Amino acid sequence: MLRTFLDANEVKQVEVVKATGWDASNVNRLANDPGANPTRETIETLLAFLSKRLGRPVTYEEAFNGKEA
Repeated sequence: MLRTFLDANEVKQVEVVKATGWDASNVNRLANDPGANPTRETIETLLAFLSKRLGRPVTYEEAFNGKEA
């Protein structure tokens, strides 16, 4: 789940909100709701932010499924 990835990498939801311009409630749902169904554009935007923030490529599997890249 995304929440686990964010916590493990010390990324705050507020950082995602500021970087993407998304509504805080949408970021919260994306991070905490395993049933969330983000669009491809949302996923790409999030992965681009996380990759830039962490200084390395971040994959969907790593961010959402807890698998190592």
